[in-house]
Amino acid sequence: MITQAIEPTSTKTETLPGCHALTAEQKASFENNGFFVIRGALSDAEIERYLAIVDRGDQEIASHVKGARQPGEALELRNAVEFDQSIVELMTHRSAFPQILDLMGPAIGLTTSHMLIRPPSPAVKREEKVVGWHRDGPNPRPLAVNGIEPWLYTKIGYFLTDTMIPDAGALSVVPGSHRYGGTPPQVTGEVNPSGTYEVTMKPGDAVIFENRVLHAVGPNYSAISRKNFYFGYCWRYLRPIDFTTQPESVLAWGDKYQRQLMGEAASALEFYLPGQTHNPLADWK
Repeated sequence: MITQAIEPTSTKTETLPGCHALTAEQKASFENNGFFVIRGALSDAEIERYLAIVDRGDQEIASHVKGARQPGEALELRNAVEFDQSIVELMTHRSAFPQILDLMGPAIGLTTSHMLIRPPSPAVKREEKVVGWHRDGPNPRPLAVNGIEPWLYTKIGYFLTDTMIPDAGALSVVPGSHRYGGTPPQVTGEVNPSGTYEVTMKPGDAVIFENRVLHAVGPNYSAISRKNFYFGYCWRYLRPIDFTTQPESVLAWGDKYQRQLMGEAASALEFYLPGQTHNPLADWK
């Protein structure tokens, strides 16, 4: 059954007991809908800072997951933390990362980080998607219990450009789809599954969603390129998606919390039994 979300509208913002930042409204939206939005997660100065990093990447990065590229074309830089120390800092930004800790606990690591540019795509038909409907996760899919796959990881998306304007390539989700099994419910000739919700974002907003939520990206018919970062966090006994080990030079950019996320460990046992070894995020302040 799909629950039609939508973002919490309550004005109550009290943090739940024992949590760093998570509110009751955010927890309920995450459990029922699989996502929630944090408005104004980044300041104006931070938006400009990270836009400058994306724009530098646009000029410097000549490859793309689907091949070669020129400045201004689509970009999906994986393991983005390797590109700039400021991206390592964004990985634990205090506007959204504490909610990840509250949802998942401290025995977590970084599984993926993306820096994205999605330019205007006027040639894409409206019934098509730039990124089709999917659930995040490995192939083959994890074993399901009673038809429901396990929750593997959670993403934060920080948006630097406006997707409140129409047709700007906003993220679309199917609220509640993390609570049912089966393949994405495509219907021939239908643009979106029943219950689709467009997560429109102002510059500086963030969205948190879990990997089982059906999501897609529509074409960008606006005049601006969509620019954003994604960070995925998994439990430490799972393998990262887009790196094996981080270079020592990248680990050196981080504090003890960021180094844990990027895979630093005192022993191999730490990934499986974190409570018996070194686990810095357990002491997050």
